[in-house]
Amino acid sequence: MLISRLLAQDKGFKRVSTLTVAEGQNKWPLVVGINQYLDDRITDLRFAVNDADKLYQLLVDPEYGGFDAHAQQVKLLTDRTKVQAYPLGCADRSQKLTGQC
Repeated sequence: MLISRLLAQDKGFKRVSTLTVAEGQNKWPLVVGINQYLDDRITDLRFAVNDADKLYQLLVDPEYGGFDAHAQQVKLLTDRTKVQAYPLGCADRSQKLTGQC
């Protein structure tokens, strides 16, 4: 965490203000970084996962993003993320389990 703060400060990032949300609403950032694609027509990237990791660290840092890491407000999705795949047409896990899709 200290390294992220130093890198952010070195690059001139400053927290200007905190975004406010209307009552009853929440903010849920999704940070995506994919380096390797299954489709050979898409060129693989080298630093997308690293960039996503750094952005995630900034968002959960109380000095910058202020999101609660323990409440899992910020979702990080990278090549390393384990995901559960559902058949097309399934809106959620409960539909899959009950055979509604």
